[in-house]
Amino acid sequence: MVSLSDAFLVGVILLDLVLSLWNAYAAGLTWTLLKNQRGQGFAKVTAIAGLGLAFAGMAYATLIILSYFALILNFLAIGDFLFLVSFDFLVFGAMIIGFGLVVTAQSIAIAYRRRKFGDIAVAAWNVFTEIWDISIYAEGFHDAAGVVSQDRNRVNLYAIIAAAVGIAFIVTYVAYRHGVRKAEGAIAASPDQARGDEHAPEVRAEERAHTLRTIVIAAIVVVIVVVAIIAVAPYVTPPSAKVSVSSIYVWAPDNVCGLNSTPIYYPGFDDTPNANDAFTLTIPNYNSTPCTLRSVTTNTSGFGLSDVQVPVSVPVSGNGALNLTIILPAGSFDGILNLVYS
Repeated sequence: MVSLSDAFLVGVILLDLVLSLWNAYAAGLTWTLLKNQRGQGFAKVTAIAGLGLAFAGMAYATLIILSYFALILNFLAIGDFLFLVSFDFLVFGAMIIGFGLVVTAQSIAIAYRRRKFGDIAVAAWNVFTEIWDISIYAEGFHDAAGVVSQDRNRVNLYAIIAAAVGIAFIVTYVAYRHGVRKAEGAIAASPDQARGDEHAPEVRAEERAHTLRTIVIAAIVVVIVVVAIIAVAPYVTPPSAKVSVSSIYVWAPDNVCGLNSTPIYYPGFDDTPNANDAFTLTIPNYNSTPCTLRSVTTNTSGFGLSDVQVPVSVPVSGNGALNLTIILPAGSFDGILNLVYS
């Protein structure tokens, strides 16, 4: 059964895809209509920022989708999935905030100039979402950076990132070109628009001054908001890093004590990064003869073992006791810890 939080996450990702498509289309439409117009420098910059925002949002959602299916298909381990999600959050989340600042400034400028309810509502929503994005980014930056900093075999991870970026680029470009063609059709139907450079009316000095004042006011508002958030951020206690092992899975490639044909799990545990936890693990024997455990290692990135007291002899239909210390990773972790018995 799908939980409410999962349904909400799916809805947010789908909304992100739809809005990214619309932003790319609107960027192509706006840029093509304005490129021959005078006095539209800020609007043109905003169109470019809208295109960047579209690409960042598309890449953000695409990488999450690809990572999830790679996890479901066992192409990725849970730790690699968390790495990709954290990388996505850090890189494309920052791009969304950066390009969003420009778009927000333009919406404030439009609302100030027109003073219409719809424009004011759009500007207010953009300011709210920008503040929300920055606060979420500040809150999650520490944990995400900790996950990304862990050592991993990143060939498969970079392949998925490259695929997500490639897909996002293609989809964004197609939507942008659709907007361009739409604008070109409108220009073809309006000769005055097509000859904007030659026949568009000169912008009067007072209009230019008014536009400049609007841009400056919008920029000041955005700067004040960003500075306020930066000033408050140090006083917001970020969630502490945590190592959460849901279970300890035993892998025995040479079937010592029958533990490959009959896998076992140990209960998980929670602790802080860099901690050393001592355990006594029960070793069953599923073979018809006595067995001896001679080596224990882990292939879970970031973890280590020490004080492993082997060999451990286990009688038929009996149990042995394995004493060892698990060294936890330096950053956050949430997943399964693998122990390799031989």
